[in-house]
Amino acid sequence: MRYLTICLTFCILLCVIVSCKKNSEYAPGNLALTNTAEAVFTSKTSNTLAVTTIAGTFNTEGYRDGVGKNALFMSTVGIELANDGSLLVADTRNNKIRKITQEGDVSTLGVPHARDGSRLINPYFVKQANDGTITIFAKQVDLDLKYKFWVWKPGGLTIAVKANKNADYGGWSSDPFNDYYWTCGLEYTAAGFKGFIEQFLPGGRQGVNPYYLAESSLLPADQKFPVVSKIFSAYNGVKYLVVNNTHIYKYTSSGELTRLATPVAFGIIDDIIANKDSRTIYLTSGGRIYGLFNGEVHYLVGPHMPEDGHDGIGNGADVHAFNLALSKDENTLYFTDNRTVRKLILRANR
Repeated sequence: MRYLTICLTFCILLCVIVSCKKNSEYAPGNLALTNTAEAVFTSKTSNTLAVTTIAGTFNTEGYRDGVGKNALFMSTVGIELANDGSLLVADTRNNKIRKITQEGDVSTLGVPHARDGSRLINPYFVKQANDGTITIFAKQVDLDLKYKFWVWKPGGLTIAVKANKNADYGGWSSDPFNDYYWTCGLEYTAAGFKGFIEQFLPGGRQGVNPYYLAESSLLPADQKFPVVSKIFSAYNGVKYLVVNNTHIYKYTSSGELTRLATPVAFGIIDDIIANKDSRTIYLTSGGRIYGLFNGEVHYLVGPHMPEDGHDGIGNGADVHAFNLALSKDENTLYFTDNRTVRKLILRANR
């Protein structure tokens, strides 16, 4: 009897060891999915994704150009990979657009006053066209819905166009094939709330080719509050939409709106992007970065004690990610994080 007990104990321990070894082989991370759409995260010792801070100091406010930690930001929000490989970041509370080189050298773009005399206030998102023109989405006043779209060609004229909808605007995405942009949000009408997406042209024309979400295609909760809080225009012609801050839908070039079902119930989704073949989607939620590919949801990095923004490998890093940008070779995710600009190495350059 004692021999049988020892054998059974040994077998159980062996199964546990084999299971742990199998789980540790998952990279970038393993997400155990349950039938209740809840996520259970497994600690991954084999997670080799490296997080590095490029510029800024965690949870330290200020305004100062400089290199690495010597540079200070008040609030890092939108992020864009510029044509020259540097990063453009909307430093919202400093009312500035900051430029960061790959070496971490931070400078401030001298966005001039617009021709109507207005100055840039509360920039949220920044994009750069192929010809160098910089377009900025700004919320001019925090307490009401006064938005402006700025168009600035360095060395040229700057215009600031007031948003013409009675709406709360959400995300902002470049079109991958054309030098125009996609905006989204929630319009307030006499008939009720309407979630929408539309084009913004480089000359300042807005409200082009609008699409209002078909109520019949939405979940009941999303029908009540159909705000399109984020949008990403992908190379496959699909617009990936975050509706009601939590659910992902795809709007195809043929006009079909369907929900992208995931086995994980996310909280508020702060940003969403995809790689060039659109087989991998990255999103941020609750400070975490997830990757959606091969029908699976993978946890990449996120908050870890001590919450001091420390760099590291996998779960050894403390991350509070907000907005994302993907490198041209798709090996690096850049992100804004609590007054810093950081990067996540997805795979080493070959």
